[in-house]
Amino acid sequence: MLAWSRPIARFWLHTCTLDAPQALPFYVRSGFVPYARKVEVYDDPRLTGVLPETAAPQVPLIRRDEGREARQPTSARANHRAAAEWRQGRPR
Repeated sequence: MLAWSRPIARFWLHTCTLDAPQALPFYVRSGFVPYARKVEVYDDPRLTGVLPETAAPQVPLIRRDEGREARQPTSARANHRAAAEWRQGRPR
């Protein structure tokens, strides 16, 4: 049986901040309707070696200071604060 042989009630599309900034508007123009948004915080795959550091240049790459205890943002507010500090030249 083909995937498209029956009517589709819902087609799930998951995206993330590593996607291009134009991605969500493109999906909406293509007929997708946003159903939900969720903030999840993970280790940056560019720092863990999963992706090259040059991936997703639109997303700030926030490095931990070598002399400080390793901390990861634990909430959207902490993540936003870390990004703001990075933009001001004061990495966490």
